[in-house]
Amino acid sequence: MSYILAGLSGILLTLSFPKSGLWWLAWVGLVPFFLALAGARTSREAYRLTLVFGLVYFMGVFFSITSLFRFGGYWIITGWLLLALFQSLFLLIFTGAFIRLGKRFRFAAVPFLWIGVEWLRGWGPLGVSIGAVGYSQTPFLPILQVASFAQVYGVSFLVVLTNVAYAQLILEPKRRKLPLAALFIITTALVWGNFALSRPEEGTAKVLTVALIQSNIDQFDRMNPRLTDQNYKLHDAMSRQAGEKIDLIVWPETAVFAYIAQNDLYLPKLRELAAETGAYLAVGTAYFGEGKRSYNSIVTISPSGEILSYYGKESLVPFGEYLPLRPLLYPLLRSTGYFDSEFSSDEKACPLVIGSFEAAGAVCFESTVPALIKKRVNGRTAFILTVTNDAWFGSSSAPDLHWQAGILRAVENRRYFVQLGNTGISGLIDPYGQVIKQSELNKREVVVVKIPVR
Repeated sequence: MSYILAGLSGILLTLSFPKSGLWWLAWVGLVPFFLALAGARTSREAYRLTLVFGLVYFMGVFFSITSLFRFGGYWIITGWLLLALFQSLFLLIFTGAFIRLGKRFRFAAVPFLWIGVEWLRGWGPLGVSIGAVGYSQTPFLPILQVASFAQVYGVSFLVVLTNVAYAQLILEPKRRKLPLAALFIITTALVWGNFALSRPEEGTAKVLTVALIQSNIDQFDRMNPRLTDQNYKLHDAMSRQAGEKIDLIVWPETAVFAYIAQNDLYLPKLRELAAETGAYLAVGTAYFGEGKRSYNSIVTISPSGEILSYYGKESLVPFGEYLPLRPLLYPLLRSTGYFDSEFSSDEKACPLVIGSFEAAGAVCFESTVPALIKKRVNGRTAFILTVTNDAWFGSSSAPDLHWQAGILRAVENRRYFVQLGNTGISGLIDPYGQVIKQSELNKREVVVVKIPVR
């Protein structure tokens, strides 16, 4: 029965995320697992229960990885299972601390232990913050405001606190200090969150009109060098169709299969596009830096054709943009053809300059790294700009999970958040997590958003 309870929690928590999006299930989804864990007769049983919960949960949350099957075959299934197992191992740290605490204190310690493990999961070059419980709450804006000072982990804390309070009420109905404390904390967070949402917006000096070019090109077509010119012309044509009075035109991550900002054929065309539209350009492109290193980048170009700034991606996707433990793994994965070259990490990433404004740049899943985006934002930052290519993942939940991360980054940094995906999701999120505009997935369109800037 205990293992059924652990597995049930994994299912309920998974359902709180896209595509199901039953966010309210997260507020009770962990109760079965906590009941099973508290009833474990031995440490070994507690660890086994944790692995059951973790494997069910992480296999569900990261199921979108299996959509990469058409690129990597059965290696993708292996990677999905290993990722779920790797993430589950972090939960064993939580369980180890839980079983070593006395019965009097362990329930009260659970929320702190949990967010500690969530932070640890997201730390380092192999860190993954997706799956943190707080991400599930993006539709619940009042509770989401806690992230403005406690990041996504603060939201997780509130959800886990509620779950453990329910569990203690079931197991120890006479001990009510923790449930009463949880009720007070949640109520306070809701009152404060509603107050934050009701505050009138400050006046702005200008509205920046931005055209997001969601070109919706299939990944195989993007990687086909024979279609490079065709793909460039599509982005160019869509940019010219954006309309008048566009201040900034944005192209998605590695929009064209070329180093277009350093290419003798395409750079003059980019300059011509900027001059004829009178708009600044922010172009996702591979870029050669010092030592002939290749970076996944965003380059901004002025209407006069000047390259104003360059942002190189710092946090790379393991197995997507570089191969960890390359000497060991490359011989095994050489046959896939995806690891012959790799990007470098740019630890000196600079802000994006757009006229008199600066934007904090992010490429692809960098927007899922809270600390990195926090590091990019400063007093001069007008907004956060993420360009991505989620065409790899088709119609799976990955683009939705990515969009959820953007909502948290907007709240955490109290900045407007702009995202452009090749196939979507593209749009604008305000500093309080409210979605102002959101495109459809897998649709070719020019998404025009207006950003108030100071």
